[in-house]
Amino acid sequence: MARFAIELSLADQPGALGAVASLIGSLGGDVVDVDVLEHGRGRARDEITVELVDAKTAATLGAELAALPGVEVEHLAPVGEYGHHLVVDALEIASAVVAEESADAVLDTLASGVVAAFGVSFAVVLEPDRDHPLAAAGDVPPASVARSGGGPRFVDGQDSLAFPIGEDGLLLVVGRPGWPFRNRERRELTTLSRICATRLAQLAGG
Repeated sequence: MARFAIELSLADQPGALGAVASLIGSLGGDVVDVDVLEHGRGRARDEITVELVDAKTAATLGAELAALPGVEVEHLAPVGEYGHHLVVDALEIASAVVAEESADAVLDTLASGVVAAFGVSFAVVLEPDRDHPLAAAGDVPPASVARSGGGPRFVDGQDSLAFPIGEDGLLLVVGRPGWPFRNRERRELTTLSRICATRLAQLAGG
């Protein structure tokens, strides 16, 4: 059995999640975790981790879920043995960041951890008046980040966000195509950036 994470939007009403679980069971799948990402205005966004026979079954499940009334499949991807849980992943990134003993290592750990945990296509740390990132992870083509008006501007069509790291102008910038960032992800990335800033200040203070 292989594990897959399915992020979907569905009607926030009794029975909606049950219909999803029933469909998963009909394809021989097993629900191992349900993570509510956000809800409001009559809709809910959940991330469901399931065990399925193979990737072909996962593709079939994605198509059949999308055919259910009121259900929108926003993302489906394989995950590791222990599944995918943003709270746990964010804590692991924070732990790794505070364990580093140099500023370069702190920034590299932040960028690489964010790429692994949040499914972004790239994560970079930018500094004012520098042409190249201080740290980068993922696929960062040269055209992805350009300077405009003192801040980053993205020209490759990706949904991107920037988070300040401290008060010296450092920015953590992340992007991914076709998969908008959720409110909880924004909060977690904001918190990770603050933790990173605290660790940098500790290192700078000796």
